[in-house]
Order: sequence, then structure tokens, then C-alpha cells
Amino acid sequence: MSTPCRSYATIFLLLGIFVTHATTGVGADLFVASDGDDNAPGTIDKPLATLAGAKAQVRRIKKSAQEPITVHLRGGTYYLSSPIVFEPEDSGTVEAPVTYTAYREEQVVVSAGRRIAPEWTPHRDGILKADVPRHKFDQLFVDGRRQTLARWPNRTLDERGVDVGYTQGIDEPTKPIQEFTYDPGQFSPRRWARPDGAIIHIFQAKHWGNMQWRIRDIDYDANRMMLGEGGWQLGTLWYAERAVYVAPHCRFYIENVMEELDSPGEWYYDARAQQLYYMPVAGEDPAKTTVETAGRLKQLFVFQGRSAAGKPTDSVRHVHLRGLVLRHTARVFLEPYETRLRGDWAITRLGAVKLDGVENCSIVDCHFDAVGGNGVFISNYARRIGVVGCRFHETGESAVCVVGNDDAVRNLGNHKIRYANLNGIDTTPGPRSPNYPAQCQIADNLMHELGVFGKQTAGVYISAAEKIVVRHNTIFHTPRAAICINDGCWGGHRIQSNDLFQTVRETGDHGPFNSWGRDRFWQSYHRDGLDCDMSRSKEFSKLDNLTPTVIENNRLVH
Repeated sequence: MSTPCRSYATIFLLLGIFVTHATTGVGADLFVASDGDDNAPGTIDKPLATLAGAKAQVRRIKKSAQEPITVHLRGGTYYLSSPIVFEPEDSGTVEAPVTYTAYREEQVVVSAGRRIAPEWTPHRDGILKADVPRHKFDQLFVDGRRQTLARWPNRTLDERGVDVGYTQGIDEPTKPIQEFTYDPGQFSPRRWARPDGAIIHIFQAKHWGNMQWRIRDIDYDANRMMLGEGGWQLGTLWYAERAVYVAPHCRFYIENVMEELDSPGEWYYDARAQQLYYMPVAGEDPAKTTVETAGRLKQLFVFQGRSAAGKPTDSVRHVHLRGLVLRHTARVFLEPYETRLRGDWAITRLGAVKLDGVENCSIVDCHFDAVGGNGVFISNYARRIGVVGCRFHETGESAVCVVGNDDAVRNLGNHKIRYANLNGIDTTPGPRSPNYPAQCQIADNLMHELGVFGKQTAGVYISAAEKIVVRHNTIFHTPRAAICINDGCWGGHRIQSNDLFQTVRETGDHGPFNSWGRDRFWQSYHRDGLDCDMSRSKEFSKLDNLTPTVIENNRLVH
């Protein structure tokens, strides 16, 4: 058996060990129920009330005994007021893992949202209104279905179920700007009372992805929009020298405008008046629906190890989530994004479950249902993490992201640094620090209807990582790639036996599987006066790609 095969066999063995431990029922058992009491002992008859209470009880048990601990969550919905943060003190061991699991297949929902009980009264033209105390939310769910924030043009689905409700007629910016001009022939908005609350979603000229800005104001006489925060959601970094990619009349829509609430399923919240407006869909009885808001929490579970001087010092180990439904985190496209090396994409390091500074942890048989951002984000130092048997449905961004830290990359470059001087290259192979994921497995997952808000997204996204196994996943209905490897740092991945189909439905110049090189030796093109010896480029190409990436037995239908 070759060395690469032995390394993958080791990964599968290790992952199998901690996933098996996560499903056993031996050791100490704690119970949590929505009608429990955090002062209770946590037995099945006297359960605890919250995940935070269970986490505190786990720490107390760990002080007196070293045995597996299973926290059984009884059926119901647990609305969190803050994320559950696992620190090194919450760790288990290989012999005594800590598992948070649904009890006997009962449906357990952990939600970042909030349930409200609006008392609807007629407003006008089929629109209802209700007094709703001010709180932060950017999404509305009715009986679990995400509704449409009032927008122009209206959301329109084609025969594939893809939103084609865009208009054309706006000049794309070429650099970070504060305003741009629209075509009045294509876009003639009413004079909105509060344009300062609106958000514009606009596709880049080549349709690689979309960007969002918060609108500050509109000069209707000059056909000009003044912009606030945003525009950073693509990795191409729109600086003036990239003007070659600019074309007029890009697709866009604008949301969060009260005057545009004119279609069933649309809603708008007037925070100043503390009033919620909603137009029910046909056949819906608003008095009998469950209404939930989302927007106060960006993450549900955070596994957070410790580091000092940029190096991991204490990890979260052997903590597992199993059988949970995870819902309704906030949208993240106006959070800070970062460009990943010289790949074309940008990401924000947030997820409904985020793991950073972790070892031997897993997320098994969980359902990520309509989260506003990424599903799982494996960040920085991470070893032997498993995302296994999960379903990701209607995620706002990507399903699973596996992303290392820039400090692990030698000769760091991005689209701002477009030329590599090979005469001064660092010839030390491999990473510069341990702050990257390695030996992780993403397997047997179902991922579909992804990228509701961010279109430059994927089922699985990998950057600055090593030996990541992506196997036996079914990924479809994506706006861009199903699987994207952003760079060659540090290779050794295995992309195996995945079904990838109906992808690249809303973007262009792409495919079901996407990857770039663009490592430390990369020279995108020659430049006058740049004196580089290219004779060693083949040798240099192996400095980051330490071992081959194997792509085998996948079924791809474009």
C-alpha cells in the first residue's frame, strides 16, 4: 500500500473511532427538556432546561469522573439568546467523549431565531400588519418557510426554481466607491420614503458572483445611488486596474423597501414604528401559522480553542453534535469578508457551527435548515474533524468551508499582489504555521438549494488546508460550484464518489468542480521589467502541493 493510501486509511480509522464514540450510550447521561429546570439534577425525570445549563453540568461531572458523557436533548425547539461556546474545559477524551444528541430520534431544533405571536390586522391591498416590539432580524419564517423581504423587482422563479427576478441597467463599480449610476430606462424607482434602509444585490459583470451594499440615499434626478457598507463579497477585489472586466447593465435587485411590498410572501419591518407588514400567500391562514424571525445570532455552536502568539496552545477535543436540526442564523453578507490567497472567492469566517482550534470533533446526522450564512466553518488549526451524514438545505452561503489562516502560507499573495518574483521566493516546503485544517472528512452529506444570498458559494469550499477527504456527498442546486478548492496549499485531498449535478445555475465561467493553483510560485502573466527565472517553476510548484490530490469515481452532470 502506498503512503497516501495509508494516510487516508488512518484518517478514516480516526474519524470512525470518534463518530462511533459519539453514538454510544455508555457513561454519564444528562437530559435537557424545554420545560426543564437548570437547577435540576439533569435526570430523565428532572431534566435541565438549556444547553448552557447542560454544558455547565458537564464541566462539574468531568471534575469527578473520567467517563463518556451524553447530553440527551428531548424533542422541541431551543431558541438561543447567545451561541453555545465550547472551550478546552468542555473537552472530552478518546475514551470519554462528550456528545450532545437528540434523544431517541426525537426532533430537536436549536434555533438562532425568535418566535413571535403577531396579532394581524388589515393594512391595505391584502397586506396585514401587526405590532412587533423592536428587535434585530433580517429574515421572516412562516411555518418554517423563509419569506421574501419586500423587493424590486419581485422574486420570480423559472422552470428550474431559480430566481430570475433581476433587472438590468446599472454600471458596475471598478473600485471601492461611494456611489454609482443607474439606467433610468431600466430602473425607474418610486421615490421611496426610506432608501437609507435598502440593500442592493448586484451581479458582477462576468457573473462570477454577487455583491451587496447598504444604500445610503438615492439622487433620483441624477440617477445616482449613494452607497454605504458592502461590496467586499467577491475575491476579485474591484480595483481600477481590473476595469477590463467591467460592463454596463449588470443584473441587480433592491430589497427592504416598504413601497415594494406588493407580492404574496413578501414582508417588511418598520423598526421605528415597531410594525411588521406581511402579505400572506394563497390559502394561508395567518392566525394559525407559526411565525419566527431570524437575525440576532450569526452562529449557534462555536468550538473555540486557545492560542498565543498565533500558535494553538489548547484545543477543544472530542466534543460531538449528533441528530440536531440547526436553524435560522442571521444573514452574513454585510459582515467583513476576506479574499482567499489568489483564488477568486471571498469568505466570512462564520458558520452556524464554527470550529477553530479543535481536534477529533464531529457533527453527525444534523440538519442545517435555512441558516443565513455558512453551515459549518472549520477554521485555522483543526485536525481530524468530521462532518458526516448531515443535510444542508437553503443555506445563505456555503454548506461546509474548510479554511486555514494566512499566517500558515508562505509568500502570501492575493489579487492585490498579482506578480510573484520567483528570484526571491521562500523555498521551504509546506506551511509556515500549524494554523490550518488537516485530516478532516466531509462524507455522506446531502447539500442542496445552497447560496440563497451569496452566489459565489459551494457545497464544500477548501482553502489553505491539507488532506481533506470529501466523499459520498450528493450536492445539487447550487449557484456556483458544488466543490471548490481555492488553492494548492497543501494538497493531499481526496475527492471521491460524489454526485454533483445541477450546479452553476446562477453564475457563469465555472463548473461543478472548481480549483485553482495560484500558489507561491504563481505568475499570472509576464510584465515588462519583471525579471524572473521561470526555469524552476515546475520545481516550485511542489512547494505547496506537498502530496497529490486525488479525484476519482465522481459523477458530475453539468
